[in-house]
Amino acid sequence: MDSREVVFWAFAALLVSGCISLRPQEENVTIMDVDELRPRPVPTSTTSTTTTAALGPTSTSTTLECPYQCCNDTEHRPRACGGWLTCLNGTCVDRPCPFQCCVLGMYETKECPGPLACVNSTCVRLPCPEEFECCNGTDYLEVECRHGFVCMDHRCNSVDSDSDGLADVAEKNYGTNENLPDTDGDGLLDHLEVKTLGTNPLSKNTDSDRYPDGNDSRPAVKDSAFVNVTLVANSVDVNPEVLDKLVMHLDFGQPLPAALTEVARFHFQTRLDNTGSDYTDFVNYTYQIGYWCAPGVDVRRKPFVIGQITNVNQSWVGLRGEHNDTENATAWVLKDVKVAYLRRLNPQDRIITAHSASVTVADLSEEAMAAVVSTRRCAYNTGILNARYETF
Repeated sequence: MDSREVVFWAFAALLVSGCISLRPQEENVTIMDVDELRPRPVPTSTTSTTTTAALGPTSTSTTLECPYQCCNDTEHRPRACGGWLTCLNGTCVDRPCPFQCCVLGMYETKECPGPLACVNSTCVRLPCPEEFECCNGTDYLEVECRHGFVCMDHRCNSVDSDSDGLADVAEKNYGTNENLPDTDGDGLLDHLEVKTLGTNPLSKNTDSDRYPDGNDSRPAVKDSAFVNVTLVANSVDVNPEVLDKLVMHLDFGQPLPAALTEVARFHFQTRLDNTGSDYTDFVNYTYQIGYWCAPGVDVRRKPFVIGQITNVNQSWVGLRGEHNDTENATAWVLKDVKVAYLRRLNPQDRIITAHSASVTVADLSEEAMAAVVSTRRCAYNTGILNARYETF
């Protein structure tokens, strides 16, 4: 046989003996995830040992823990950050604001520069609100206010150079000094005088009373004393001997007694009432002594005729009460007695004073002598006149 026959028969013998199988043999294939194909770090804390007849000696493998707050896919398995945090270089950090400005609670706050405002995470220039007085349109820039005003918070506010509460423009109206908080120097700020007290900021004493505005409890109301002087007691002692001598003089021409001879002495008390709002340091008044005869009384004496007697229209309050029927009455003023109370009389004070005064021969005219010695309806009368005191 040639060589080809030898090969053929040898192949056939192998087929018959079963050493060569013509059926395809199944392969043992394992499907792995992509991550499984990546190299695994050696574990640091866990060690496993496997012994097989094929591998022979013992081998060791280790799984590493992530040393960061978060891990990325290239180094370790990723670990999610919580809330609004994001992983940057293995650390959980706030997410960067993707806008021009951010809202607190979503991202870090990022303010807009200058006059810009954050609207929908974008820095925009707000239009000037209509109620603002000193910004111009969409530029939102300040514009000049009129004289005496300054732009503050987009509104024209009046200037108060001396900080007295009264604006400079108002001070010009009142004539006050815009650089002096108290123009008149009375201790009261100009604003207080003009707006609250109603006093004159250019005068230290607006009401012209005793007290300057700064020390006056009522600086706009004039404080003054108001004193009433009234008679509360009144009596007279007549000297009868002198009256007889006066009769002898009138009827028979006998000489008069000495000029200072007392004809009658008066005792009187006066009450001083201060109903005002201020004190007074003095009260002066006149105690007037007169003689009065009722209407129709003729005081002429024989054989002499008393000269013309002038009727006076005056109401007398005296020893016999008040005489209102004075149309035909006759009265003589015998003497005016000046009285002075030279002590302080405070508001609401009531003072009783006692005095005495006399009428002498020198105080009587011929007509008055005839009336004084008359026994008909005539009498002494007294009254208080011309009360004066310290007023403002």
